[in-house]
Amino acid sequence: MTLEEIEKLIAKHFYIIFNETFVHDDGELFLKRYVVKHPLLRPQFIIEDDQIQGFKRLSKKMTSLEQFPIYIEVEGVKLEKGNVYIENIDVYSEANLSVQSRLSDVIHLAQKYSDHVNLDRILRLGNASKESIVIFSKIPDILLAEFETIQDDDDMEEDLMVLSEKFDIDLPHIIDNNFKYFGDFIRHLDNIIVKKLALPEIIDIDQP
Repeated sequence: MTLEEIEKLIAKHFYIIFNETFVHDDGELFLKRYVVKHPLLRPQFIIEDDQIQGFKRLSKKMTSLEQFPIYIEVEGVKLEKGNVYIENIDVYSEANLSVQSRLSDVIHLAQKYSDHVNLDRILRLGNASKESIVIFSKIPDILLAEFETIQDDDDMEEDLMVLSEKFDIDLPHIIDNNFKYFGDFIRHLDNIIVKKLALPEIIDIDQP
């Protein structure tokens, strides 16, 4: 799977604000970072007579999603013949929000999405009123499990090529699903914590 393919999936599920790339001195290891927003914050064009006239004003109902900035980091290794092995994809969001008043609902939501995301609650010991949450994608767990199978192998370069070919088939589906559920999870959190809505009916996330 190429960086271009991953970026297309990022653009499909998120609104990209910024990205930058870092390459190791050896020219093989790389890290690409993205700052993105929830897809519901993506600007919508105003089109008249087939001409773009500007952007629609963002609905006030959606602005609360601004409290959930999302960060994506893609790490990989450039292999021979132009191939790339994706070593890790981190997706996370941090928000300075308290979940105490809806703790049981948030726990229920986190359990429903536990195959795809982790949710951490951070409390400041010196000031109990200060609280934040961090949402992590579980993509790294999947990649790590695969990578550990070759850690002790003498021919890692060849194994990386095999894994890269395997991921060309499996990884796009894994990333596509995870990005979708990550966005869904944030939207539900926003509804529960910020908008104070009742716990939404959540679809069976085991279905594609």
